[in-house]
Amino acid sequence: MQFDDADLSYIDYLFDLLGAQAGIAELSRLSRGVRPAVQRDISVALLLHGQPDGEPVVISLLLDTSAAPWKRENAALALGGHGTKSALGPLQRIASQPAATDDLKPLQLTAQSSLGRLKHRLQAPQIDTLTPR
Repeated sequence: MQFDDADLSYIDYLFDLLGAQAGIAELSRLSRGVRPAVQRDISVALLLHGQPDGEPVVISLLLDTSAAPWKRENAALALGGHGTKSALGPLQRIASQPAATDDLKPLQLTAQSSLGRLKHRLQAPQIDTLTPR
């Protein structure tokens, strides 16, 4: 299977077509044989669906200054919503760096917001929904 610049649309299409669980399984399988840029997009999508295995790949995307700023923003959003304490440092780094150009300002703001969300999420008590009360 070949991917091009429309890979993000294809990822969304897979989730719509297969549903969350089957989409996660299919994307996990596909991610092993695709270009690194597509693998990063898949890792972001999987993290957004609660699959933490790709978090290191998502962090590398966030920190990659050669990646498109909007893709780095997507990485920051995924880390803010589903990241672990491993994402705190990288989000802090992006959030605290002055935006060198206008196109990086949204990335900085997204990283700041995501950092706050992640800190809040990590400090919030975890609710055990399996234990009857």
